Amino acid sequence: GKYVKEDGSLIEDSQTAYGITLAMNLLPDHHKQQGADRLAQLLRKNGNRLNTGFLGVRHLLPELARYGHEKLAYGLLMETGYPSWGYEVVNGATSIWERWNSYTIENGFMDPEMNSFSHYSYGSVAEWMFSDVAGIDSLTPGYKHIEIKPLIKSAPFTGISAHHKSIRGMVKSQWGKKGRDIHLNITIPTNSTAEVFVPASSVNTVSESGGAAANARGVKFKKMEGEYAVFEVGGGDYKFVSADAID
Repeated sequence: GKYVKEDGSLIEDSQTAYGITLAMNLLPDHHKQQGADRLAQLLRKNGNRLNTGFLGVRHLLPELARYGHEKLAYGLLMETGYPSWGYEVVNGATSIWERWNSYTIENGFMDPEMNSFSHYSYGSVAEWMFSDVAGIDSLTPGYKHIEIKPLIKSAPFTGISAHHKSIRGMVKSQWGKKGRDIHLNITIPTNSTAEVFVPASSVNTVSESGGAAANARGVKFKKMEGEYAVFEVGGGDYKFVSADAID
């Protein structure tokens, strides 16, 4: 094709091009995984460092995670070398900069005419932290039907807690790794329902509030999907534990 080669790579062979193309569903289905794999390859060739700007950065981590490169996405999130979000943090940032090099140890501050130290675009990584790290996402408008699907097993830390005040009420997701077990505590608003993805090898290893999850009040087991047991729940507070879920 004009823009896509036979192996699924793009004529414009850049991190931004793959992120945007995958996010906007522009690649043919049989090339999508190849495109995501090429994106991962470019990142590794760049020393596991991002090389995206305003337009590409928002899509980088979501598309890596969507196509099975969760560990690489987490590696980018936690990186502290230049350029990275962590580089800003270790150099005193309390909000996200306009440029990756708004300040560098070698060169100091960039031109103040275009050098905001509180800027949205690179801060779009926070959306991924809610939707994939905490796993809070809306399947229908207005959080009527919610998805809770956190990336727990590949996370390089032991737990997180997040909440979102939706128009229907508070949505919470808190998870932790304890030994080989995963604990996932969630809150769903009264007028909403949610699909909850709990990492598990079997529904039989998942409990909710101390009893078998499949028999728990307000909880309906739907299916096993990949490495997840999927449950449907209504409004309320739920405490899931998945035994022996950590390899």
